[in-house]
Amino acid sequence: RALRLGLAASPGHVELRDRLADFYKSRELWADLAEMLAKEAGADGGPASLPRLREAAHLYLEKLERPSEAADALLLAASRAPDDLGLLVELARCLSRAGREAEARERVGAAIARGTGTRADRVSLLRLRAELSSEPDQLGDAILDLEAAYALDATVAPDLAEYLERRK
Repeated sequence: RALRLGLAASPGHVELRDRLADFYKSRELWADLAEMLAKEAGADGGPASLPRLREAAHLYLEKLERPSEAADALLLAASRAPDDLGLLVELARCLSRAGREAEARERVGAAIARGTGTRADRVSLLRLRAELSSEPDQLGDAILDLEAAYALDATVAPDLAEYLERRK
């Protein structure tokens, strides 16, 4: 309690923050740690906030099984680093796990439309969006994405063949 009060009074105090984080970790108080990291990162809009948001998301997802809160942390991180494709992939998978597949597909689609990254990145994003289109009524969209990926990289052929077989 004293560490929490101290950090609330001096939010930028690194030693207090580290001691409180160690306290939470040693007692496996994952919710408290995730909330502290997310709150801290929310207040700090700089690049240093990204690792904290990712760590908070990891805790929400893996330790607490709260994918929606993990997605919210990653959404904030993605808003601060819109060209970080690794973060986008992490966010899309998290959104999907939270039952927000449509939002995941939209975000991946927006990155594809922007032409973000290299040719290999585009192939990866097209494959990811196809993977996120898992419902039977979305199979056509998934095949279109895989055909576009195949046009860029022939190694996508097995995935495309699998989806075409599913359509039969």
